[in-house]
Parts: sequence; C-alpha cells; structure tokens
Amino acid sequence: MKRGRLICFTGIDGSGKTTLAQYLSGEIQRNGGSASSIYGRYQPFILRPVMYLGKLLFFRKQDMYKDYSGYASSKRDAATSHAMLSRAYQALLFAEYHLQLIWRVSIPLALVNRTIVSDRYIIDTIVTDLAVDFSYSPEEIHSRIMHLESRFPRPDITILIDVPEEIAMQRKDDTPAVDYLRERRRLYLTEATGVGAEVIDGSLPLDEIKHRVRILAGLERP
Repeated sequence: MKRGRLICFTGIDGSGKTTLAQYLSGEIQRNGGSASSIYGRYQPFILRPVMYLGKLLFFRKQDMYKDYSGYASSKRDAATSHAMLSRAYQALLFAEYHLQLIWRVSIPLALVNRTIVSDRYIIDTIVTDLAVDFSYSPEEIHSRIMHLESRFPRPDITILIDVPEEIAMQRKDDTPAVDYLRERRRLYLTEATGVGAEVIDGSLPLDEIKHRVRILAGLERP
C-alpha cells in the first residue's frame, strides 16, 4: 500500500499553525481527499512527574512569567552543572517521543493512504523544547532533526509560518516573554533551509496565507 502524505506546519507559538493545520485538513476533505490533523510535537506524559520534580529541586523560586531571562539562564546553568541528569532527561524525552511518533504518525501513514496534516512536528520538539534550554548549536539542532527523520516519516511538505515576535505575543496569553519567542524564531529561520521548509509570512492577511497553503498542498494552481 502506498504511504500517505505528511504535511507539517511549524513555527513559534502564536504563528497560526493550529488554525492552518485544521483548515488544510478540512480543505483536503472538501476536495474529495482523505485527511486528518494531528498534534506532532512532544507531549509529556511519562516524563511529567520528572519535570515536576525538577522544578521543585532547581526552579522553585523562579517564575518564567515574571523573569523569563533569569529563568532561562537558570535552566541552562542547571543543564550544564548537572550534565548526567541532563542527558538522562533528554534520553527519556526522546524515548517517550519515539512512542508518540509511532502511534500518531508512523502507524496511520502505513495503514491508511491519507494525508496527515501535523500541527508541529520534529523540528518544533527540537527547537522549542530542547535547543534553547540545553544550548544546542545549529549543527546539533540539524543533526538531531535529521536523526529523528531517518527513523520516522519525513514530511512531504514542511510549512514554516514565520511571524514577528511582537505579533505572536499579542495572539497568545500563555507565552512568557517576547525573548522566549525571539530565541526560538531565530532557530526556526536558521533551520528552515536545512529541512527544506516553505516559509510563509504569518503577518499577511489570513485569506492570502490560506491561498498559499492551498497552492503548496496542490489544491490550487499558482
């Protein structure tokens, strides 16, 4: 059986990924295709108690919403000072994420010839959840993304929705600081070329963004 298509939306929080992923999945269905949308970034379940314990031990007095710079600096310092715990944490995260990717992406793509539209994916897990806190170099970011994509379905289309940090901040009420977005946006843009992402300006009118998304998905001619 032919493997289905995988289309991924990526970008900083507040860029519009969820809205566009759901929109594209619906458009494919309205055009007679088979499609479903999923959430493709890592979600902590098994690791949640470990994360809670880590906050109690190392960041109990830190508040990322009141002092993001201090909180982020403390996390990087802790990762450096407790290298063995840091490696163990990352290993557990990757192990749990492997299981999530198998269940959400690998099995559905193998069993059903449909398009899966992923709201976030491997690049979001590496950039948002790991790269900043553990001080990954650009080379390490790319290496880890490529390693995971060698084991799991590589997107047929990756769409990076790029939006200025200030605009994204206005769209989300649970983002700690503009600096949080700025750090991650820079890494997304750096890695966009490495993963062959199509970059769309997320500050454009929504109708124009949707038009470009339909073109990339093959639902409409340029």
